[in-house]
Amino acid sequence: MCPRCIHHHTRIAVTASNLDELRRRLTSVKEIVGDLRPVPTSSSSVAFTFTGQGTYYEGISSHPFHHFPFYRQETEKTTPSTLETPTTTLVVEIALSRFWGFMSVVPSAVLGHSLGEYAVLVAAAGSHVMLSVRAGIDTINSAMRSDSSAQFELSCVNGLKDNVVSGERADMDRVKSRLESISLKCMVLDIPYAFHAAQLDFAAVLQTAR
Repeated sequence: MCPRCIHHHTRIAVTASNLDELRRRLTSVKEIVGDLRPVPTSSSSVAFTFTGQGTYYEGISSHPFHHFPFYRQETEKTTPSTLETPTTTLVVEIALSRFWGFMSVVPSAVLGHSLGEYAVLVAAAGSHVMLSVRAGIDTINSAMRSDSSAQFELSCVNGLKDNVVSGERADMDRVKSRLESISLKCMVLDIPYAFHAAQLDFAAVLQTAR
């Protein structure tokens, strides 16, 4: 085949042992071509919902447990007592969430009821970010005056021109974009939480607990 051949949105493949059979199969396929749609160029939004108690049944996750090693590994990490049925449901939900993440399926939104709210906390991981910036804090603050709605806080002072700021991911994306626009070197740290920041202020978190 020509290496410059155009790759069309829709392709059809049939097998045949002779020319007549090929004609028949291509003709039959032609009737359904109008219903075909090309693969979208952008990912669709996906929402994860997690249930509470009352939905457990025997063999609830036997298929993925026996067929997908990654899922089995995740469930075995936190396998509860056989008497703790509600906890078993939670383990299944968390394992499924991590399994889909392993398969590169990332939710745009998460929703949970009752015990499912704990699974939501796992699925919604990464709400906060730490950003390392090669600049002094005065330079950072000055640069961000043009976007005062982007909230961030100073987490670590590592040097006169080496600081780490933290905040919610959406805000930190804007901080990073603004600082890089004025040629400041920034790097998002590969860690799950914003340490030395309000996200880990457990006293404040406990005040919201019921």
